Amino acid sequence: MAPLLAGTEKLMLTGRLRDDDATKAKAGMDFGGIVDRRPAAVVEPCDADDIAEIVRFATDRGIRVSARGRGHSTHGQSLVDGGIVIDMSALAAVHRVELGYAVVDAGATWRTVLEATLPRGLTPPVLTDFLDLSVGGTLSLGGIGGTSHRYGAQTDNVIALEVVTGAGERLTCSRASNAELFRAVLAGLGQCAIVTQATVALVPAPTHVRRRIVAYPDAVSLNAAQRTLVEDRRCDYVEGLIVQDGQGGWLHNLEAVSFAADADVVVGDGVVLETMTMSYFDFVNRLGDEETFLSGLMHKVQPRPWCTVYVPGDDVDAVVDASLARPQSEVGSLGMFLVYPIPRSALSTPLLRVPDDETMFQFSVFRYAEPADAAAVKSMLAANRDMYAQAQAVGGTLYPFASVVLDRDGWEAHWGNQWEMLRSAKTVYDPKGVLGSGQGIF
Repeated sequence: MAPLLAGTEKLMLTGRLRDDDATKAKAGMDFGGIVDRRPAAVVEPCDADDIAEIVRFATDRGIRVSARGRGHSTHGQSLVDGGIVIDMSALAAVHRVELGYAVVDAGATWRTVLEATLPRGLTPPVLTDFLDLSVGGTLSLGGIGGTSHRYGAQTDNVIALEVVTGAGERLTCSRASNAELFRAVLAGLGQCAIVTQATVALVPAPTHVRRRIVAYPDAVSLNAAQRTLVEDRRCDYVEGLIVQDGQGGWLHNLEAVSFAADADVVVGDGVVLETMTMSYFDFVNRLGDEETFLSGLMHKVQPRPWCTVYVPGDDVDAVVDASLARPQSEVGSLGMFLVYPIPRSALSTPLLRVPDDETMFQFSVFRYAEPADAAAVKSMLAANRDMYAQAQAVGGTLYPFASVVLDRDGWEAHWGNQWEMLRSAKTVYDPKGVLGSGQGIF
């Protein structure tokens, strides 16, 4: 046992504390595969009391703690060097499904939630494209998907939370109770508390959907078509995907889905490539489970320095075209871009930082480097910084799962008028600063 962990034998844990090399090595890397931060131990809790117990232990000794769901951060955000990782996947139950809401553990994946709600004809209103992300993980960021133009972020659809603060207190919070804590936790990057359970909103689920893939000649046409579909409310799900054409250029495709009546999705000079009717589950699960998803990345290519920014609608074409004009080597052989509009009015989470624009766009790049190609990783990280700088120059913001490193001034600029709220909440709920160190905010 490492000297740092002396006294753990006195902990009243129902779960397990592990410090074997294999467990620590696995917990020392994330999905991005760029940063390696080896913890001193990993806790597999049985309940929220275990989490509170280990956080109090850490706080008393000044040991940093990181809550890890599925480890899908891209630049070490869920890692902690020499501290304690709490493996939230050990808490993965769906406790209740009722008309309008579900009560779920933070370590549950959205796939687990959906499998419990669909038999009741219900679904979370917003799902990420990949279902095997943890509830707690996406709620700490925001959680955006192709229905966000209708329903906002996943954080906008949370009714209540149970959390363990950085002081080791178990508390519940909502918009009506402990509202300051509620605001500080949702999209708060784990700075003030660890989410242990969430009550999330549900809406009626369609049984089948109508899905179309429409091709456009360029990003400008693609973005204009998406804006029209969203503003006219002609589709339930809208995302634009820009992929390599195999000849050094790009294909600009729209994925437009109707959950009810068959919508007319051909806008402008688009050409329908594919039309299909499929079950709702098959649609939301089109990337497959985690193993299927990773096997689709050839040899599970890693590192993955991904990046997402939010850009004002009037400036999105220039920002997207600037990224497309760069060498394709900066995204790797599997690389691609995702771009789609979200009305600002659909979002209400204070700490989800987005441009103050009537219709802004999410713009993401999925970069894949070959293993051990340090030069490619360096180039891709520089391209991410440039992408963020271009977005920031026009009033854009960062989605902070990204492989972009910010210093203290950068974080203060990112949070803008919410900086003082977060800083104050950090002081109250995590006074020793043991939580969320992977982001490097405080």
